[in-house]
Amino acid sequence: MARVKLELVESKKEIQAKINKALKAEIDGMLVKAAGKMIDPIRRALETELKNSPEVLSLSGGQLMKKFGLPNGRTRINEIISL
Repeated sequence: MARVKLELVESKKEIQAKINKALKAEIDGMLVKAAGKMIDPIRRALETELKNSPEVLSLSGGQLMKKFGLPNGRTRINEIISL
């Protein structure tokens, strides 16, 4: 059986720092990719929740629309939420 001799030229601390740096780069890339996939579903869910909230419903055709004298409440609210 052949023997292999290995000599480390870097300290344990240096090796760990390089490993951590490589892992960080890999994890950062994965997180950016995952976040990109989540943006649209989150945006759609927030838009739906906002449009169906009691306050927005009132602004778009209820008491708040009348109190503030908003013409075309629904259209204006949808424009704001869609930003």
